[in-house]
Amino acid sequence: MNDDPSRYVAIEDSLGSVITRAARIVGREADLAARKVGSTYSQLSVLSVMRRNDTTTPREVAKALDVDSGYVSRVLDKLEQCGLLERKRSLSDRRVVDMRLTNRGGALAAQAPAVVDKTLNDRLRRFSGAEVEELRRLLAKFVDRA
Repeated sequence: MNDDPSRYVAIEDSLGSVITRAARIVGREADLAARKVGSTYSQLSVLSVMRRNDTTTPREVAKALDVDSGYVSRVLDKLEQCGLLERKRSLSDRRVVDMRLTNRGGALAAQAPAVVDKTLNDRLRRFSGAEVEELRRLLAKFVDRA
């Protein structure tokens, strides 16, 4: 690979910058959509992961979302305050906190994919089906380090 500095793209035009901007746009728009169902994008993400992956600990949720445990703890606190999930110490290992969705939390989690899909569909409406699939494939390849 040639390390000639004149061939580098300005940071604001780099692939990393474009990916970051795209993620922020989607996050903002998904958050606006989530507010229509009385939630936030962060909360819907956690609820959805818990429902879909049957995750029962904060650590599992953090790993599934690729975020730090402090972030997850703050979201879980809010979800618990809203009556959307319950937490309790594990009987087998007191260091572990087990969680479960309440009926209200499960119902909201069931709505999460539709809320997020609408946001993404609005953003992707100028793409053909083949382009969307190619974008998904390329981004999956980008994030998969295996």
